[in-house]
Amino acid sequence: MITHRWVQNSKGEYVAEALGHKPVTTEVAEPAAGDEIWRMKATSPEYAALTIDELDRAAFGFSREDITTLQPKQLKIKWQVDYDNAVETQNASGLTQVEWAKTIDLSKPIDVTYEDGVFKVDDGYHRYYAAKILEKPLNVSLEIKDKPHRTIVEKALSEGKPVPLRVLAEYPDLLNEYSITELSEICHKQGLLRSGSKSDLINRLERHLQGR
Repeated sequence: MITHRWVQNSKGEYVAEALGHKPVTTEVAEPAAGDEIWRMKATSPEYAALTIDELDRAAFGFSREDITTLQPKQLKIKWQVDYDNAVETQNASGLTQVEWAKTIDLSKPIDVTYEDGVFKVDDGYHRYYAAKILEKPLNVSLEIKDKPHRTIVEKALSEGKPVPLRVLAEYPDLLNEYSITELSEICHKQGLLRSGSKSDLINRLERHLQGR
């Protein structure tokens, strides 16, 4: 379940902002064009009409075009062996860390992926390590790998928005995010038996969702 979103602070840096969690869901009418994205199925014409930049901004707070620089502290290491190789290169150079870092051209962007809710260095570890030493920002070429629709749905649930069951049907595993009381109420609203354990209620709703 998504627990934060990335927002831009006064310095232009992207920082994580915590989200609350108060999931409640009810069924609503089919969305009209321009409706909130979390009401749309990923297979709907309204959703298909949106650009990837619009979807990424709704899901993550930015698109790949919006982010051109990041601070080293905002990045996570994706390939440990590549990072270790950069460190070994500096150690073998005979230079101090700062001396070595100043020999690295930081003008070329490093490749960064956004996945699992974090920015990860995909390629360019020598530049990353040099920028980390010098505490300088990095030019980045960003690829967003996280799926926007699921993230939008997760965020809507965490904010207590009434995500329609026809949308939730695409992600039945998200039912685990609900309390037994909430699941019982959802079952009741769908005309289903509302008694039983949490797993009973989830199984009942999953069978119901499969038919939607």
